[in-house]
Amino acid sequence: MICQEAGSVIAEAKREDLLPYLGLHYPATDIPEPARELYRRCKLRFIPDMNVRMVELIPNQTLDLSHAVLRSFNNCCVEYHKNMGVAALLVIALVKEQQLWGLISCHHETPKYLSQDMRKMYEFLGQLVSLELAHKVNYSELDYQVRLKFFQSELIETISQANNFIDALIEPEMRLLNVVSATGVAVCLGDEITLIGATPDTSSVQALTKWVDPQVNDNLFYTESLPKLYPEALAFKETASGLLLLRISQIQKYYILWFRPEVLQTVNWAGNPNGSIQVSADGSMTLCPRKSFASWQEIVN
Repeated sequence: MICQEAGSVIAEAKREDLLPYLGLHYPATDIPEPARELYRRCKLRFIPDMNVRMVELIPNQTLDLSHAVLRSFNNCCVEYHKNMGVAALLVIALVKEQQLWGLISCHHETPKYLSQDMRKMYEFLGQLVSLELAHKVNYSELDYQVRLKFFQSELIETISQANNFIDALIEPEMRLLNVVSATGVAVCLGDEITLIGATPDTSSVQALTKWVDPQVNDNLFYTESLPKLYPEALAFKETASGLLLLRISQIQKYYILWFRPEVLQTVNWAGNPNGSIQVSADGSMTLCPRKSFASWQEIVN
C-alpha cells in the first residue's frame, strides 16, 4: 500500500530533451510536515538562484518569516533540486480545505528572476485552480452522498415491508455489493452469518468480528490493508485485504462487513524512495535528498 501522504506527478509540460517525471511517485518525506505547513500559510515559494549565498539575519527578537516569499531556504531543499538540474524554482501551492492538496512546481536550468507582478499573477492562478479543485472534489463527494442516501431510503423501505430482516438486507444481493463497489459482503446477526460474493469462510468472519469490535469508532471500521493490522487475514488476503465494517448493534452483535481483494500495484518512483531517510547510530533520523530521480519500480499491495 502506498502511504497516503505520498504524491505523484499528474501533469507535465517540458522541453522534449528533459527527463520526464509524469506518472512518477515521490515519498511523503520529500515534502516534510514543516514544509507543508509553510505552503499552507504562504502559497508561493520562489528561489531565483539555487547557488546564491544565504545572508544571515540577526534580529533582536524572533522574527516570523513564514509569509516572506524570498526567505532563506533549507540546504536539503537546495541539494534536492540541484540533483534534478534545477537552478531556479517557483512553486505554487494548491490548497483545499486548509490542507495542502498539490503543488505546481516550475523549474529552470539557469538562474531566473521574476518580478513581484509576475509572482502575484502566478499566486492568483494558484488560487483560481484551488477554487476549481474544491468544486470538482466536492461535486464528486456530493454525488456519492446522494447515492448513499438513495440506498438508505431504499433499504428502509424494503425493511419496513419485509417479514424477515436478513432477507431485507440481502435481497437483491448486488445492492449491498454495489453500494461500496465491494466484491464480498458478510451480514452478521448474532450467530447467524450470511455470505455474499467473495468472502472469507464463516469461522474466519466470526473471528474477525470479535477482533475488530473493540476498535470500531462511531460504528465504523475500515482499512485498506487488513493483514497489516490483523495477521490472521493473511490466510484470506486474496478476498479480503480491504475491509469496511458497519456495526448495527453492539449489544446484539449485528454487523455488515464489506470486502475487497488484494490488489498488487506497480509503482514508479522518482528515484529509490528508501534512501530518503538515514538513521544514525544514536537513533536520530536525517532527511537526505536523492541523487537520482530516474524511474525506480516497486510492486506494492
